[in-house]
Amino acid sequence: MLSVFHLSLFGFGFIFVFSSVYSETPSTMSIGRSPRSATHLVHHLDASPLMVAADVTDARGLKAPRTLLSEYLWQQTQQHHNQALQSGFVQGIRNASLNPEGFGGYMLQDSVFCYKASNNIAIAESNATDPFIKQFLQKTLKSYQEYYQALFNTWHIEDASGIKLGQACSAYIAHEHNVAMNLNSVYFVVALIPCAKLWPWIGQQIAADTGNFGVYTKWVQENFSPDSSGVTKYETLINNAEAQGVINRNEALEVYTKSMMGEVNFFGSIKTI
Repeated sequence: MLSVFHLSLFGFGFIFVFSSVYSETPSTMSIGRSPRSATHLVHHLDASPLMVAADVTDARGLKAPRTLLSEYLWQQTQQHHNQALQSGFVQGIRNASLNPEGFGGYMLQDSVFCYKASNNIAIAESNATDPFIKQFLQKTLKSYQEYYQALFNTWHIEDASGIKLGQACSAYIAHEHNVAMNLNSVYFVVALIPCAKLWPWIGQQIAADTGNFGVYTKWVQENFSPDSSGVTKYETLINNAEAQGVINRNEALEVYTKSMMGEVNFFGSIKTI
């Protein structure tokens, strides 16, 4: 261990806080795909009763036509997708012109976001009554813990309290905390979908799998990968949950929209020049 300084974020700037930090040198700009957008754990939901479609009929005994909840939520937040795409952070990444200080600011905040989000996931897991959602959240929690610990090593962070989050990131964490504390844990799955769907969508728009993004290429290929196949299982779960009366469409829209705005505002808060 080496006693030096580590960085704290305050608004759009940096202040120096003295602390003991790890002395290892980061070997790469990227440490793999963020668990916020990764969907490789969705198979833990396969056996949930909420993965079984309900037979929804109207008063005449006919199947009631209605836009699926997942499609409705995506449609209702369409303007926010474009806001995220046009943010200085995403466009800076796309053009390989993002100020390294901005990228560093994003990653430092994201490390603490995942650290604090893991506490919210633990709350949602403890409140889950569906054993398969509980198992999924347990695995998700472990994924977040491994990721933020790797980021802490890469960015020389020993004490997360030394990093002051910007308002956008703090509000996003508070939103997830409210969902975990006060709503059925299936709504926490709703809260996770916007990132898991938005990032691959951004990847499609910027050709993440084939483009050249300079020093950010590896990070883009891993985090904005256009592969979003796992999202369909999330969406199947919430569609069936609504059909079975477990999810209210208006509450789901509120949760989903706040998560989507969390992504937009987080991108938008990063210093790009």
